[in-house]
Amino acid sequence: MIIKKKSPSPEVLVPQKNKVLPLEKKIIKSPVPKKSYGLLIISVSAVMVLGLVIGGLFSETVIRVTPRLFSTSLDATLLLARDRGRGGVSFATASKEFTEEEIVPSVRVATESQAASGMVRIFNRGSASVLVPENTILESSEGGSYHTTETVTIVSSEEVVIEADALGREGNSPVADFTFSDTESFATLTVRGITAIIGGSAPGDAVADPSTIQDISQKLRAKLFQKEVVFRTLLAEELPDEMVMLPITLTPSQPRITTHNDPEGLVVRAHTTLTILAANRKELAEYLKIKLPEPPPFLLTVSDLEPITMTTNVPLDPDSLPETFTVRGTGMLSLVGSFEEEGFRIGIPGMSKKELKAKLSTMPEITSFTITMRPPWRRKVPLDPQDITILIDF
Repeated sequence: MIIKKKSPSPEVLVPQKNKVLPLEKKIIKSPVPKKSYGLLIISVSAVMVLGLVIGGLFSETVIRVTPRLFSTSLDATLLLARDRGRGGVSFATASKEFTEEEIVPSVRVATESQAASGMVRIFNRGSASVLVPENTILESSEGGSYHTTETVTIVSSEEVVIEADALGREGNSPVADFTFSDTESFATLTVRGITAIIGGSAPGDAVADPSTIQDISQKLRAKLFQKEVVFRTLLAEELPDEMVMLPITLTPSQPRITTHNDPEGLVVRAHTTLTILAANRKELAEYLKIKLPEPPPFLLTVSDLEPITMTTNVPLDPDSLPETFTVRGTGMLSLVGSFEEEGFRIGIPGMSKKELKAKLSTMPEITSFTITMRPPWRRKVPLDPQDITILIDF
């Protein structure tokens, strides 16, 4: 009996090596070298560290605030007193001396004694003109006797040249007031110095043309005026916090102009003393019946928003102010929010921007503010107060 083997099915006869595998099993992923991961981590870390270093070196917080401002008109007479027990408002002063000098060119040496000379203005307060003859004697408030060098008729006012009676340096004098020795004949006249009395010299002294000295004197006066403008502000900063500067400058009407000999030649010197007058802020507000806003703190200041004029009932000589005197003032007074910059700066290092905004929003003495932090990603105030800038806008 013959046994026949069954033929294999077609599927079975297909060789295994030709079998088609699923597509996804053919994808082969390339491995990433471990070194690349290390470099990537190092690069990111370096950038982060560099950012932190730069942020630390150049971190800054800038706070700009605008103080609250209230204004009220002023038209009143103030009684100022050194001792408030006398009533009125207590006052204080602050002073600074200024000197400017210059060497005169084209100096010659005097061979004989010369008399000093200068210019005055004579005013007539009467209705009738007055004749002032040549050689009319005038007495100086600085001491010394002088005389007119020409005859002049005074209708309202005239400039007149005067000369020292004495030869030599004794006749030199700063700008001064004068009186007539014959008070009865010239009762309606008053005399004010326009220039210093200069040019008095002894043999061997360095001398110069009087007109040259007067030109230099005018230039020195202009320099002194520029200094006064600057130092008014500086003197105001020296006042106690409870005092406010009034718009009255106590200075002589003219600087003292003197000349002296120096190894380098003839020196012209202009000298003056600037004195500012201040009143107690709170007392001033009470005296003028100004209600200060609540809650404090607010500072009462005399503002330059509008022209202010103040006149007094006494000559304001810085060296001899009376115990009490009155000041008539018209203009504008302002109540300005008192922002204590240094105290605020010390109290905010390390605060978040949100906390800083909340603090500023509750301060009644300011009306608006802005906060700028650098670098841009910074969210807290620097720990070092020196990295905090505070700007105050008025």
